Amino acid sequence: MLKKLIITIMSLSLSNALISQSIEWKTLNTNNTGLFINHILSISIDKNRNKWILMDGGEIVKFDGIYWENLDLIIPGIPKSAIKKIVIDKEDNKWFLTKGYGLIKYDNYSWTIYDTSNSGIGITTINSIAFDSTGNIWIGTEDYGLVKFDGINWINYQKSNSGLPDNRVQSIAIDRQNIKWIGTKGGLAKFDDTSWVIYNRRNSGIGDYIYDILIDKKNNIWVGHNYSISKFNRINWEHHLTNSGFVVRSIAEDSRGFIWLGIQDSFYDPNNIFTVYYNDTAWTFINHYLPNPAISFMKQVVADSTVIYFASTNRGLCVYNGSNWIVYDKYNTGISNDYIKSLAFDKLGNLWIGTYGSGIVINSKKNKSTSWFNKYPDNLIYSIKVDSLNNSWIGSYGKGLIKYDGNNWSIFNTINSGISSNNILCINIDNHGNKWIGTDNGLVKFDDLHWEIFNKYNSGLPGDLISSIAIDLNNKIWIGTENGLALFDGINWLNYNTFNSGLPDNVVLSIAIDHYNHKWIGTLNGLAKYDGANWTIYNTINSGLPSNIIRTIKIDTFGNLWIGTDNAGVVKFDGTNWIVFNTNNSGLSSNFINCIEIDQLNNKIIGTNFGISIYHEGGIISDFNENAISINSIELYQNFPNPFNMSTKIKFSIPNRLNVTLKIYNLLGQEIYSIVDNKILNSGTYEYEFDGSFLPSGVYIFQIIAGNYKNSKKMVLIK
Repeated sequence: MLKKLIITIMSLSLSNALISQSIEWKTLNTNNTGLFINHILSISIDKNRNKWILMDGGEIVKFDGIYWENLDLIIPGIPKSAIKKIVIDKEDNKWFLTKGYGLIKYDNYSWTIYDTSNSGIGITTINSIAFDSTGNIWIGTEDYGLVKFDGINWINYQKSNSGLPDNRVQSIAIDRQNIKWIGTKGGLAKFDDTSWVIYNRRNSGIGDYIYDILIDKKNNIWVGHNYSISKFNRINWEHHLTNSGFVVRSIAEDSRGFIWLGIQDSFYDPNNIFTVYYNDTAWTFINHYLPNPAISFMKQVVADSTVIYFASTNRGLCVYNGSNWIVYDKYNTGISNDYIKSLAFDKLGNLWIGTYGSGIVINSKKNKSTSWFNKYPDNLIYSIKVDSLNNSWIGSYGKGLIKYDGNNWSIFNTINSGISSNNILCINIDNHGNKWIGTDNGLVKFDDLHWEIFNKYNSGLPGDLISSIAIDLNNKIWIGTENGLALFDGINWLNYNTFNSGLPDNVVLSIAIDHYNHKWIGTLNGLAKYDGANWTIYNTINSGLPSNIIRTIKIDTFGNLWIGTDNAGVVKFDGTNWIVFNTNNSGLSSNFINCIEIDQLNNKIIGTNFGISIYHEGGIISDFNENAISINSIELYQNFPNPFNMSTKIKFSIPNRLNVTLKIYNLLGQEIYSIVDNKILNSGTYEYEFDGSFLPSGVYIFQIIAGNYKNSKKMVLIK
């Protein structure tokens, strides 16, 4: 019986964040999005042409050519740092080769671990794996020789009991005749399941240290070794690039039959990345200059049709597409700058993340992964707003206002438009689609055709430094400046300051409008509420506010205020009670809060000086839940859709015959509806449709009791 462990795999995005925290908090930052380590150990391509990339330290990211999905493998008893290589077979099984912890297989449903307790693999490093046409698995180890597994029996070939020239097996390739070619640190071995033939420096001219072996489309054997690269046509040897100083670490063949090399160069230029390919006639050298020197070499090369991927030891993932090099690294894949200045959801549910210094990152709801928008024309992003047509309007500091329509970028600056400054601090859009743009040189209105500038000289604005803009329920514009608060109804202006109102400070940092059309104003000296007649002031003396500097305010679907402070964390205020979340008492990544967004599921997305924190009381719901892939376990899945309007589907799985109860409750714990009432069900996956048309809008709990197992999840009904 093979030992099978329950393993949890989580994919990074706003949907499935990868950090070991309580279920209520998730963090996205430079340490867990995209390629956050530039040392790449391994690349493998699955059946959907996704690239599985193993970073030094055992972190794994999946790349589909646009989006990066970070995978966090939690394998009981096996540290991530032990994973040395990933290999994907023709059945799309993922094989994880480890250092000292055996061989791990993931078949996309369950995990199997082969180690000293259940296999013929000793305590050793697994260097390579290959699969023959009869279903046998061949495993190369660092000091335990070659291991064969036929699904039942294990056979170990070592120097002492076979023709293997060395117990240190680096690479294995199997040709069309099912002959095994084994690269060791003592030469190349050919094994036909009966006899052994050894090729080495003395009898064939190849180096004794064999790094990689490739069987090409013409059935030639290519061998990468410490003397460069050699080709064997079953009769004669050809030695190539013999005086180059190249150590060939990896070999790949593209769809045209070109041979590509991953090279370690003894005369390495730290400002260049390069490769060499062979088109059956001549070798061609291709290099690419990079301005920042780094000692690095190409540890592995893989081909996807004619696009070539290189695992670099210090340059990240290097890609050659036939004409150009593309280098993906920790600076241009996921969140590469933790200073998050702005957040916005588009109409497709994607989250746009504006950073201070590294442009825009998009978290795709569909792909559940991140993509760095490297075509964006500026890196300092202060504000993002999405209009009703799903156009993104981006405020940069230095390049002006920028529009993205899904395909094209349009730049509006002081040279080509009527905008008053290239430094955009905030943006909002009114009910008529007009864009209101706050700059450091006044307020600008843009109706997609005409520009109108308002400043302290031609309007009722009290100041020209526009820090915040809010649109109330009557489509009136509220503007925060360095000299007080302004109200503009399209014709008339009103000013509010510390002399003529209850405003606690003239420096207005943030404004929010609640469901009653009350205005909440964040200043340098506390929070103010204005209901149109009366002012109420909240500060550190008379309330639960931990700081008087109010950077941002957001109001959730239940009317709670979420207040971002300067170096004092996030505060929730329900009109009576104050709850403070900071780095000491919660999973918040930083106490410096720059922006807050709230999604349709009432998850709070908090932009800080150290990445993004995601929070939901009682547990992040729907897409934010961690999805466990396990065996022999009971699973209660999140309902879908969530939120829902009238009906939603609830699914669960049980591994054996059990008594099952599935019921719906309100937040007071009162039973609302019974879907399954203490019924004996056989093992399997069950899905029930729940009709909530008889219920009012709100948050409800669905709970399963199956045997001794009990679990519950939240769902949101919106009518």
